[in-house]
Amino acid sequence: MDVFWTLPPVTRTIAAAAVVVSALGYAGIISLGNFAFFKGAVFTTKMVPQVWRLVTAFFITKPKFGIVLDPYFLYQYGSGLERESSRFSQPGDFFTYTIFCGSIIVTTSDYLPAQPCTSCSGSWNRGRAPLHVAQSRHSHNLKGAVRRVSMVGTPVEKAQRTRNSVLCGHTLTLVKALAGYILQNFTFLPALSLAYAYTYAQDNPTRQVSFFIITFDSKYLPFAMLFMTLIMDGGDDAIAQATGLLAAHMYDFLTRIWPTFGGGTNYIKTPQVVKGWFGAKPGVPETRPYGSMLRGGGGGAAEAAASGRTTGFDARGPGRRLGE
Repeated sequence: MDVFWTLPPVTRTIAAAAVVVSALGYAGIISLGNFAFFKGAVFTTKMVPQVWRLVTAFFITKPKFGIVLDPYFLYQYGSGLERESSRFSQPGDFFTYTIFCGSIIVTTSDYLPAQPCTSCSGSWNRGRAPLHVAQSRHSHNLKGAVRRVSMVGTPVEKAQRTRNSVLCGHTLTLVKALAGYILQNFTFLPALSLAYAYTYAQDNPTRQVSFFIITFDSKYLPFAMLFMTLIMDGGDDAIAQATGLLAAHMYDFLTRIWPTFGGGTNYIKTPQVVKGWFGAKPGVPETRPYGSMLRGGGGGAAEAAASGRTTGFDARGPGRRLGE
């Protein structure tokens, strides 16, 4: 347990939460429908907004081997950034980066609005979807019979678990979700992992990385991850995951490219209160990959003044010009 607390705080928290939530969900102990993101349950005035879904949707992995692989990739590249990246040198910078990327992922993933349903009765009978959903027989532009697609890893037949949190009544949101029509915008962990991998590749473009059995320069890593998702899960999942690449590139553009090469201003700065959450007190050494760092801030001078001790810097005189 002591080793866990020595790991980078942001990455370890997301990875650990993803393992716990997904393992319990796929084991049937908890319902992942209570953790997935549904726009109608978060942005609503008809009931208490379930705002926790904005966060918990990043804790749901893919089923089976995804329970291990998704947190592994996220930790592998997220921890490298949190520990070593020069762009996250201040306390809380990586947390701010994660919040920014997460916000972009949530926003860009939800690009298909719900449409009114004219024939759905909104009823769910004994865990089965309405007949027109299962057979795709009416005009919702759902082509072909619904295959055994899964929503957050649960079969279509188990999607009734979310009936308390999704406005199914006369809304097509859940119908589209069951048909895989919204491109997995209910879970965001793969997209966040890709965002970390993209930024990691920018910081270490020539570093050798191993992706399964292949070794190559890390600058190709994001595209290898996208290609693997395309092959294993299909184009819709790859497009959903690509929102992480978009988010990471936007962060890089707004914080580095535009201020450096375009003469713009970097408005994405870590608030002081966030720095207080992650930062050490002034004068306390912090461990970095290149050694130890002693953070300034006037703490040492204040302690010296309080104790009556002085140093050579504190006792300096008014100064003299050379030759006087």
